[in-house]
Amino acid sequence: DAFISLIHNNDSLSDVDKLQYLKGALTKEAQDIVGAIAITNANYVVAWDLLKTRYDNQKLIVKSYLDQLFAIPVMKKESYDLLIALIDGFDRSVKMSARMGVQTEGWSELLAYMLCARLDPSTLKQWETHHRSTEVPKYDDVLQFLRGHASVLQATQQEKARNVDSSQITTKPKARNSYVHSVRTESAATSPVQMFNLEKQLWRQVATQR
Repeated sequence: DAFISLIHNNDSLSDVDKLQYLKGALTKEAQDIVGAIAITNANYVVAWDLLKTRYDNQKLIVKSYLDQLFAIPVMKKESYDLLIALIDGFDRSVKMSARMGVQTEGWSELLAYMLCARLDPSTLKQWETHHRSTEVPKYDDVLQFLRGHASVLQATQQEKARNVDSSQITTKPKARNSYVHSVRTESAATSPVQMFNLEKQLWRQVATQR
């Protein structure tokens, strides 16, 4: 769509320029189709038609979107990243299918079921608590709840990260305690008389520091 609006439908560009832009925008597989075509005004239409014949297959395009939809995995645990991936996967596949002309308006209940079936137990429980109805849920209702729940998970995830960072801050031990520990460690390897003298020396120094 971007190429069509910016290049293909741009009357200020010659067909030679369009063909150059076209070749530069293609993937390797597509380049193999038009790679041997010389860059001339007349050949732009030829290259464009060849690519449309190969890739403008609505059935295959829609199939790829539906394959992506059914391939979305089940969430193994409650997670912001997993939930956002689930939401985006459904949203993208459904909207792109609709854009290709598929009538998705009647899919609401089915999509809601598929979406709930991929939730982890904790998120599913929260959805059921939120819904509190015997009516069959709609896709948009489930999607709206999950987006709100994702915002909550994102906020709590950031708060946990801040708490972890703050817990890693350590303070230096007091100098007096370090001195006492070093003297007592040294005294452990001395005779009783030497230990007594060291203890007296220690308490004198402690008394002078008060």
